Amino acid sequence: ALYPAFMNLVRCDVVTRRLPAGGDFPEMWLKADSTGREAMLTGVATLLKNLVKAGAWHADLNLKNIYIAAHGPDIVPYVLDVDRVSFPGGKDIAARNFNRLARSARKWRTRWGLDFAEETLERLATLTLEMN
Repeated sequence: ALYPAFMNLVRCDVVTRRLPAGGDFPEMWLKADSTGREAMLTGVATLLKNLVKAGAWHADLNLKNIYIAAHGPDIVPYVLDVDRVSFPGGKDIAARNFNRLARSARKWRTRWGLDFAEETLERLATLTLEMN
């Protein structure tokens, strides 16, 4: 909820939640075997689909802003830095979110050597399209 404050400012309620054990996407990707990596891709594809369903565009969607929590054999991805999320409407939200994430993956690959090949991005795109 928003509450009027001084001049043009408003106060708002913020809710936080302690996430289960896990780590950011790059950290968890490095630790995962091929089965774990496929589970991460499937989970992130679901996350991207859910952002689209909500009409949400994340202006700073990057690998560090995806937290991977392990629930036994399952993984659950969470999107972080939600203050950068907006709801602009439009049919291009899916592409905008995916392109932001792909840009980040390429950056991680070239700058820090993360083993996240173009084929992996294509797999993520395929999974995301299958779910939409």
